[in-house]
Amino acid sequence: MYLSSVERALDGRPRIIVATEHTLFGDGLRTLLKSSRRFAVVTTRDGIEAFERTLELKPDVLVLDLAVFPESLRSPAVASSLAPTALVALTTDLSLSSVQLILELGARAVILKDAGAGLLVRAIRTVAAGEYWVDREPVPDFRQALQRLAARKRQPTFGLTHRESEIVAAVAAAYTNKDIAQLFDISETTVKHHLTNIFDKVGVSTRLELAMFAVSHGFQSDGAALLTSTH
Repeated sequence: MYLSSVERALDGRPRIIVATEHTLFGDGLRTLLKSSRRFAVVTTRDGIEAFERTLELKPDVLVLDLAVFPESLRSPAVASSLAPTALVALTTDLSLSSVQLILELGARAVILKDAGAGLLVRAIRTVAAGEYWVDREPVPDFRQALQRLAARKRQPTFGLTHRESEIVAAVAAAYTNKDIAQLFDISETTVKHHLTNIFDKVGVSTRLELAMFAVSHGFQSDGAALLTSTH
């Protein structure tokens, strides 16, 4: 009988099942996790298969792309059957209503699908250690996480995308372009492209002006959170 790496891991390493609609992303995440030799990992593109394998193997963590998870299985009753496996939900929607629904399903982490493999690995490690994670940072509890999300939703966006807002916060925290590229797993060229768009949207022409803008509009608090979540 064929045994997956998750089934064979009897040496204390956290066992992880990854279900995502993008094969390259799933394979890349599997390689990244296995390269540290701290995890035993299997991947699948089928949400139902991932659910069935989780019931069978009881891994420590299930990383589940909600795009491959049928609506019919998204209920608290179904989620409770996954215990004691910790659920990490990948989503494209971080609205308060969406996050609250995901947390009600018993997820211990909610993270955007475009967050980057490095950040996702940190989230998985946090959850495997018994803690919680929302968006880009660990949190002591989900009530606090929802409060932070609510505060961000009340903050003016100035037409900035989620990623652009994160880069504004990083500039306020004195990150260089190279630092920002490493933080978000993107190229420095992409960072420069984002900054050009940001300058146009908020009406500044230098990094100093952008930093002053960020401080005056509360983006520096997000910058502090970024520092915490990456160290």
